[in-house]
Amino acid sequence: MNLRALGGGTRGRMLIAFGGGAVPVLAGLALVPLTLRLLGPEVFAWISVSWILLGNTSWVDLGLGRAQVQRLAARSRDGENGDQERLLGTALSVQTGLGALLVAAIAGTAVALPRVSGIEALQVLCIAAGLLPALWANTLRSALEARLEFASAARVRVPISLALLAWPCALGFAGAPLWASLLGLGGVKAIAALGYARSLAGRCDLRARLRFSRSDARELLTFGGWSSVSSLAGPILGYAERGLLAALGSGALLGLYAAVLEVLQRALIVPASMASVLFPSLSGSLEKGDGAHTDRLLRQSLFALNLLVWPALAVFWVGAEIGLGLLLGEHLTTEAVHASRWLALAVALNAFAHLPYSVLYAAGRPGLKARLDLVELPLYLGLSALLITHYGLLGAAWAKAAVSLADLSALTLLARRELNGAGDGRAWSVQARFACGA
Repeated sequence: MNLRALGGGTRGRMLIAFGGGAVPVLAGLALVPLTLRLLGPEVFAWISVSWILLGNTSWVDLGLGRAQVQRLAARSRDGENGDQERLLGTALSVQTGLGALLVAAIAGTAVALPRVSGIEALQVLCIAAGLLPALWANTLRSALEARLEFASAARVRVPISLALLAWPCALGFAGAPLWASLLGLGGVKAIAALGYARSLAGRCDLRARLRFSRSDARELLTFGGWSSVSSLAGPILGYAERGLLAALGSGALLGLYAAVLEVLQRALIVPASMASVLFPSLSGSLEKGDGAHTDRLLRQSLFALNLLVWPALAVFWVGAEIGLGLLLGEHLTTEAVHASRWLALAVALNAFAHLPYSVLYAAGRPGLKARLDLVELPLYLGLSALLITHYGLLGAAWAKAAVSLADLSALTLLARRELNGAGDGRAWSVQARFACGA
């Protein structure tokens, strides 16, 4: 398949982004259980930590990846093409500095911790060695996606994602030591960085233009700082009710709740893929003031989500008992069936929230999302505690659906304000009316 031809339009880029995320998920369904059986739970725990840190550097990059995409995409549309390489050079410099500090801190901790808790320093050091290559790979991939080169990024991203999954499994078969698996994962990320750099080299003169700029660094760190607030608050909003369910309910209820929600949330790969393409596209059109293009992107995306989400939700709502019977078996209860329907509604609302979320970030306003998260967090914790205390599993699901609706409503209103009448606004009027119940 010619990825470049497929990726020439917005729909093609979304298909590529979806495929790039779906292929590793499908491969993981086979490779992860196999790796767990080969290595055992204790060794596999180290592998999973490495996957989390190296595979998703948004945990450690202080939001600079998103900041770079937003600024690079904006400059690629507003005639500042000569400044793109300077911004990339600044991003690489900042990531290298922050990454080096993080690696040094981890190395120092790894040397001290064994004296206290028995944690093996070698494993920690091997994971830390891969952080810098992972940050470089993320920065370079972001530069490609900011240029809407999703096909070029996918040529590297998909095989690298598969290699990250397959490497520990292969070494498990060979009987290699754990440190070799962990160090090898960092090596895979180094290969990814080289692959992304090679793709970029064909599109810009990296050697001639890569340089550091204080003003660009300040811009990236400001954006990234607010993004980091959401990166910290987001997981709490996503998982806080599980802790409350375990504390106020029982471990059995938590197991049922987590199993159902983990399966349902896999569907979010579709809006997440859509948002990954919308983000740079919207950044460029908003910077340029192209309201017609902005409105067209949003209307097409909203139409696609309506076409996909509501029929899927209806099917799940009707067939929840059958589907959960296959997942939970003898642990299926009537309460779990009712709760799963509300959780499915929450996931559907989260799918639509990807659109206004993308608008706020594309407009360079991550602070609005961060402040919203900080307001929602205590309200969600209080509501969850109240409902779980009185209604158990069903109360946790109601709280999740309620906060999802509130989040979608607030994000939509904030996004409409940021658009300032871009295009004819009809797509956003429809979503705003739905989100606010008007």
